[in-house]
Amino acid sequence: MRKVALVALAVLALGSAPARAASGEYSTGNVNVRIGAHLGESLNVKDSGPVSFVRVSFRISVPDTSAVAISLASPKGTVVPLVTHRGSAADFGADEKGCGGTVTVLESDWPDNPIASGRSPFQDNPYRAEGNLKTLYGEEAKGRWTLRVDNSGPPATLHCLTLDISRAVPETLSARHGAVQAGVTFTERNFFYEHAGLKITRSGRTLLDSPLAGLCRDCDTFRPVKIVVRDLDGGEPEVLLELYTQGAHCCTTVLLLRYDSATRAYRRTLLDFGNYGYKLADLDHDGLPEIEAFDERFIYTFGAYVFSSAPPLISQYRQGRLVDVTRRFPALIRRSAAMVGKEFLTMKRPSNDVDLRTYVAVYVADQYLLGRPAEAKRALGYALDHGLLFRGKQYLGSPAGSAFAAVLLRDLARWGYIRSR
Repeated sequence: MRKVALVALAVLALGSAPARAASGEYSTGNVNVRIGAHLGESLNVKDSGPVSFVRVSFRISVPDTSAVAISLASPKGTVVPLVTHRGSAADFGADEKGCGGTVTVLESDWPDNPIASGRSPFQDNPYRAEGNLKTLYGEEAKGRWTLRVDNSGPPATLHCLTLDISRAVPETLSARHGAVQAGVTFTERNFFYEHAGLKITRSGRTLLDSPLAGLCRDCDTFRPVKIVVRDLDGGEPEVLLELYTQGAHCCTTVLLLRYDSATRAYRRTLLDFGNYGYKLADLDHDGLPEIEAFDERFIYTFGAYVFSSAPPLISQYRQGRLVDVTRRFPALIRRSAAMVGKEFLTMKRPSNDVDLRTYVAVYVADQYLLGRPAEAKRALGYALDHGLLFRGKQYLGSPAGSAFAAVLLRDLARWGYIRSR
C-alpha cells in the first residue's frame, strides 16, 4: 500500500535507533528433535547478569499431551516444572510445526491462566507455569538452559524452543558538550523501562540528579533512546533526552532542559513529536540547529492513521520557547507537496485501496505555506470534482466531500496556514 512508503520515509528521515536492551531472545529455530522417553534440549545464553524475567515458548507434536511432563532447568541447576501430564489431546501449539506456528508460551510474570487448567493444544497464551518461574530471578543468566521432557507415551517431536530472558543490568546513555555532561541510567525488563534517572553536571558540579518520574509524568516508564547536549540558541548548551512512549505507532517525546543562570538550575520542558519524530539540522547554516518535524495535527484528523501524512513543521528554540519558522524553508515544503501531490493530482476517480483525504489536506496546507492560495484552491476543487474526497458528508467517521473541504479550510485558518489579510 502506498501509504506505507510515505510513513517509512518519515520514519527513516527522523527516527532514531532504540537504546540497547537487556532482554534477549534465544532460540533453536525450526528443528525436528525426536522425544523418546526423555529429552534434554539446551540453549546457550551468552549474556551475563541476574535474571529478572523469563518467557518459555515451545512447539511440540505429541499424540496425547497428558503423556508428557515438561520442565525448565537453569544453568545453576534450578528446575521449574512447566506443565505436568495435562490435557487430553494432541500437541503443544498449532498450525505450522516450527517457530512460525502457534507455540505454547509460559511467562514468569503471568498471574492468571494456569496451564494446569488449560486444554490441548495449549494455545491460549500466555500461561502461568505449574512451578514458579520467579524462583529463577536473581540467578546468573549466562550458561546452558535446558528444556527437559519426560514422555510416557509414543514418540513425540520438538519443533521449536525459544527463551526470552531479561537481566537486571543497569544501562547508561550519556553525552557531553563543553562543561556540560548529562547521563540517563535505567534498567530494562521485558522491554519495559524502570528506575530511570537523569544527572546533569556543569563544570564538575552536579546541578540535577533526579528520577525521571520527578521530572515529567510517566517518563520513567518510557524507553530512553538517546541523550544530546547541544547549544540550540547561541548560549548555554541544552540537554535533550529523547524518550519513546512505546506502542503500535507512537510516540517520540523529548525532555528538554535549559540552564537558568539566575537560579543556577535547569528548567524543563516536555516536547511531543508524536508518531513521526524529529531531527536536529542546521538548515539555514547559521551554526544553530533547527528542529525538523511534522505537524501531527493532521494525523487522525482527516482519516485513518494508515492513510495519514503531515506537512513539515520547522522550529527554532529561542530563549526557552519554540518558534515556528517553517515558511523560511520553501524547498522542504515543495518536497512535501510533491510527495503527497503525486498521490492524487492525476487521479480521475476514487480508489478502493487508499483514502486520499489527508494527502489532499497536506498538499493544500503546503500551498498556503508557499504563498500559493490559488493552487491550493485549484487542487481542492480538483479533488472534489473527481470524487476523491468521497460523496456525502462523512466517510468512515471523518468528514467527506464538501464537508471535508469546509473542515479543512477552517482548521488551516485556525492553525495559521491561511493568514488573514
